[in-house]
Amino acid sequence: MLEDVEEDYFKLDDWDASDIAPWVDTWSQEQAAKAYPNLDWTLYNTFKKRIAPVDYLCSAFLDSYPIRKDADSEAPGPEVQASIDNLFERT
Repeated sequence: MLEDVEEDYFKLDDWDASDIAPWVDTWSQEQAAKAYPNLDWTLYNTFKKRIAPVDYLCSAFLDSYPIRKDADSEAPGPEVQASIDNLFERT
């Protein structure tokens, strides 16, 4: 069954900016500053999140919304990440 999840696909409060690599954060801020010269940086930093690519990938196989980031989640993230690591060399 297809469900319209609107804004509740991910429980965004579960994620934060702690997994953002410093160079990615710097690059992202530079790009945002170019596109939005009058950007409110306090507001930008308040809502800054990083949902890991493996979390996005695994979300495609879930049907319980909103998707939460927690250890007891049904998301197959660790198993998927292990398979990806076995297939591709990490850089």
